[in-house]
Formats: sequence, structure tokens, C-alpha cells
Amino acid sequence: MNKKGIIVILSIVLFCLLSYINFNSDNHYVSYKTKNVYQSNNGNTSVNNGKIDFNTTLNKPGENYVFEFSSKNDSDYDMYLEDYSKIIYENGKVLNKLPKYLKYTVVDENCNEVKTGEILKSHSVNKYRVKLEYRKDINPEDLPTEDHNYSFSIKMNFIQR
Repeated sequence: MNKKGIIVILSIVLFCLLSYINFNSDNHYVSYKTKNVYQSNNGNTSVNNGKIDFNTTLNKPGENYVFEFSSKNDSDYDMYLEDYSKIIYENGKVLNKLPKYLKYTVVDENCNEVKTGEILKSHSVNKYRVKLEYRKDINPEDLPTEDHNYSFSIKMNFIQR
């Protein structure tokens, strides 16, 4: 086999390998941005590798913390929301369920609850709204009897479809 034949074969193998790596990478092309919208109290929001962390102080029924975030797909492929979770921590430990006096929602721009399986189209942006609310419609026995230190996270893992 001559040098031209070897170079052509190596070029084809390299092209196939790079195409495979590009097609099978996940979440590398999805970026996130947050934007504060409304809050009755101060809060902090941070974004780190597909995870959005936030905390705030809600002292009485009716107070809330609301912000928007967007996920942007810079790839040439549609992305599939493989894993999505809302996580609640108390003093650094994960809680299994949300306290009755809090309401924690994440909705898309059409006000639908976010769920696994959603599609983030190639070169597009999906917008979401997060609301943490100290509920007004609770029974007195469901109110906290002491202060709690909660923090919250949203985790989204998009993969190529």
C-alpha cells in the first residue's frame, strides 16, 4: 500500500473517531444563566456545571424568592433532559421531602412543571422560573417551631439524543 492510501485510511479513521466523540459527549454544550426576577427577601444564586444552587431567608407566610434561569444548547444536536432533580438540604444534609410550609416549583416558559425527557433543541435556549414560597395556606400545626437552615439546588443533565 502506498503513502496516499495510508493517509486516506488514517484520515477516514480519524474523522469517524472525532465524529463519534462529538456525538457521544453530554452536557458539554449546554450552558446556564440565572437572572433575579423578584424576591421579598434577599437570596443568593450560583451556577456550577449543570447545577443551580440558591438560598434565601423566608421569615413569614407569603414571602417568596423567585428567579429565572435559562439553558442554552450550543451544539448541532438536540439534547434530551436525562436527569432532573430539585434537592433540599438542611445544614448540608439532603432532605427526603419538602417541609409542608414551603412550596418549591420549577416551571418552563409555558408554566409547565419541568420533567425528565424534555428536549433542548439544537442552538436554542429554554427558559425556566424557580419559585420558593413560604405558604400562606397552611395549618398552624404545620408551621415551624424553630429556625431552619435550608439550601436548595436544581440539577439538570442533558445528553445528546
